[in-house]
Amino acid sequence: MKKLRHIVEYVITLILVGFIRILPVRLGLAFGAFLGRLFWIIGVRRRVAERNFSLCFGERFTKSERNRILARSYENFVRSAVEFVIMPKLLRKGTVKFDGIEYLKELANKGSGAILVTGHFGNWELFGAALAHEGIPIGAVVARQTNKMVDKLINSIRKRCGIEIIYQSESAFGIIKALKSGRQIALLSDQDARERGVVVKFFGKEASTPKGPALIALKTGVPIVFCLITRESGGMNHTAKFFKPIYPPESTKSIDDTVYQLTARITKMLENAVEKEPEQYFWMHRRFKSTLGY
Repeated sequence: MKKLRHIVEYVITLILVGFIRILPVRLGLAFGAFLGRLFWIIGVRRRVAERNFSLCFGERFTKSERNRILARSYENFVRSAVEFVIMPKLLRKGTVKFDGIEYLKELANKGSGAILVTGHFGNWELFGAALAHEGIPIGAVVARQTNKMVDKLINSIRKRCGIEIIYQSESAFGIIKALKSGRQIALLSDQDARERGVVVKFFGKEASTPKGPALIALKTGVPIVFCLITRESGGMNHTAKFFKPIYPPESTKSIDDTVYQLTARITKMLENAVEKEPEQYFWMHRRFKSTLGY
């Protein structure tokens, strides 16, 4: 039964991918925005999104303003999914411009790896593909899909764009190996990390946050580069911004304290970005599940 379900899922995915690829880019993005708005209207994970937003912003926005922002967040997410399917085409069109990429190029020229930390903001998948297209040796840590056929399809798109795939289940060894070869590794660092994470503040609320970036930086000595990709005015153009590299201290009295400080620092940088453009953030994951119960 499970195998049959996976086959059906795969066939449906192939049909959607084929449909999206034959559409003109702007029409495909409009279709994505329509689906995103539809998912918001019918209530897909709506309670989670509303609760997260309220936890982070309190009464700062009116209900209508909150709903408008969250609806745009849903639109951005599905637009991004459409863009993922056609990433090679988008890269040829030059839809991504860069701010601060000289930091990465300088590291690449030295043969140095780097830990690129971002969040579920803008189109995070396009971010890695755009870097590879720009000539940055890039790897990405990804979750393995339970449907092996869908997993292979998704990763075939990433690989076509020049991204090396490192599964989360083998991430420690794979990341260190890739960093030693001079590859820069992209990590999403804003999902609930349960008991494996370090608890830092996100919008003033305690949140279990992945400590992998900080631990790997301490172990390897490579810098952490916080980065974001932002969609411009809801359209097909994006700006990828890179902040100054954060080098781990050469020595530390307390590894736990250093991990906390580094993780809190990059989490605050993400918070600042979300505060400025909340419609770019993916509000549907249960960010505070470990610490607040949802």
